[in-house]
This record gives sequence, C-alpha cells and structure tokens, in this order.
Amino acid sequence: QAWGLRINRLVMRSRLEGRAELLEEADRVLEDARTAVRDAVALEPAILLVLEARGNDEALASQLVGIVEARPDDESARGRLVDVYQRLGRMQDAERIIRVAVDRLGDSERSIPWRRRLGEALAARDAYVEAAGVYAEALRITGGTDAALLRLQVQAMLSGSQPSARAAADLLAAREANMERDPGLRAIYGRSLLMLGRDAPAMEQFARSLADLQAAIAAGEDFSAVAAERSDDVGSASLGGDLGFTTGNTFPDPMERAIAELAVGEVS
Repeated sequence: QAWGLRINRLVMRSRLEGRAELLEEADRVLEDARTAVRDAVALEPAILLVLEARGNDEALASQLVGIVEARPDDESARGRLVDVYQRLGRMQDAERIIRVAVDRLGDSERSIPWRRRLGEALAARDAYVEAAGVYAEALRITGGTDAALLRLQVQAMLSGSQPSARAAADLLAAREANMERDPGLRAIYGRSLLMLGRDAPAMEQFARSLADLQAAIAAGEDFSAVAAERSDDVGSASLGGDLGFTTGNTFPDPMERAIAELAVGEVS
C-alpha cells in the first residue's frame, strides 16, 4: 500500500505540475516495487495508473486483459478495457468484451449498463435493428419503466429502415396507452436552453441576452436551432436542447416541478 501511495502521489504531481521527471520517478518506484512486493495484485492499481499517465494504451489494454481473464467478475477492469479498446479504435474487440459481460450477467439488473453499452456499440456501426433489440431486452428486465432506455430504443428504430420507423411510432403509441392506464409509468419529454450568469457585473448583459432569446423563440424561431447556438449546457446544446424523457426523478426537484407544470409545446 505504501508503494502504491507513493506512486499515486508522483503521478498526480506530474499531472498538476506538468513535470515529466516526476513520471519518470514513478516508473523507477514501480520497478522497485515489482522487486519488493510479491503480491502482484496489490500493484495492479499503480501499474494501471502509470500506464494511463504514459498514454500507453496498448500496454494498458494488455494489462487489463490479464486482469479480466484472471478475475472475470471484475466489472471495473472490464469497463476500463472497453474504454481503452475504443480509444485504440478496436471496436470489434470492445464489442466482444461487452457481449461477454452481457452473457455472464444474464437477466440481472447488473447487466443493464452493459446492455446499454452494447446498444451504443451496435448503433455506432449502424446495426440499428439489433441495437433496438438490445434496448428492448433491457426494458423487459427493468419492467418497461426506464424512460431513458425507451428513448434509446426508439432512436435506434427511427435511425433504421422505414418499417422500423413505423414500429417506433407503434411503440410510442402503446407506451402512451400504458401511461394512461398506469400513472406511475408517465414520462415527460423536455428540451432546455441553459444560460449561465457568471458574475454580478455581467448580469445586466445576461438579462438582456435572456430576453432576446425568449423574444426570438416567441417570434417563431426554431427552439432547437437557438439552443444549439446559444445554450451553455454542453450536454444538450449539440442535441438542440434535447433532455429526453423523465418520469419525475431524473432532474432536481425544482426543475421536475417546472417541467410537469408546462403544457405540451409551452416554453417557460
């Protein structure tokens, strides 16, 4: 543990101070630790940290493969391996690792994040029909109440062929009917445009900018275009302010209450 703490401090300092010699010292300490410490598992976090700091993704992937093979239940290492493969552009390897995780976890709730990743991987290579099927399975496991999964499924269907688009419309209609029967399944779709007032001297200009945006939208300008150009929310701006669906517990309570009080098509 002492070796690991020392290596961790050196790597963190090298990042904060931009001093390459500290990373070289971390390498030397790691070599000493390999000689002194018999428990290889205890050194794994330090080894991974140094390799990541070095940007040596090929060696990092090799190290993570060994960990996953030795401990198949280590989902953290498996997830990191997928991330590294994707950085390396080894998408087939990343998808293979994800599929193994899905198969291992079966219909358990723990499989849901992996099924989501599999759907994303499939959609990235335009396998939209298969991606929609993966999301459908995840929805079945969660009881069909996960609005985010529903949205991903519909997006995959709409991105595929025209028959898939018709099926997506049917799915949304069935979902709406289910919500009417069971209020607990009710989901609301929303969009936002976020502006940040950063300091007091700029607040007057901020207020004028906000008024200009409200006037533009009220005059009929496309909300998505305005949000894409002017929103400070990096997560939704590129999507035209698209926030997706919420069943009432996705966002902070004040925001959920404001969304729930809006009529369809209304801008607050």
